[in-house]
Amino acid sequence: MVEIYGGHMSQFFERSGLTGICTYSNTDKYGVVREVWEISESDLETMDKMSEEEFSAIAGDSAWWRYSDG
Repeated sequence: MVEIYGGHMSQFFERSGLTGICTYSNTDKYGVVREVWEISESDLETMDKMSEEEFSAIAGDSAWWRYSDG
């Protein structure tokens, strides 16, 4: 399992068939949504191989994510 940082990711996991567990969610005073999702390494590989267009078609324009080792 790995953790990714993102926002507005629930629609992506509902539509993509990949599994993610939201372990943290917060909306700051400016309306920025920040989430931490726990996903499998194989799902991370699948997400990493998607183009931005493929990801946006599934998740919508407001969704985003980042991942880094360490």
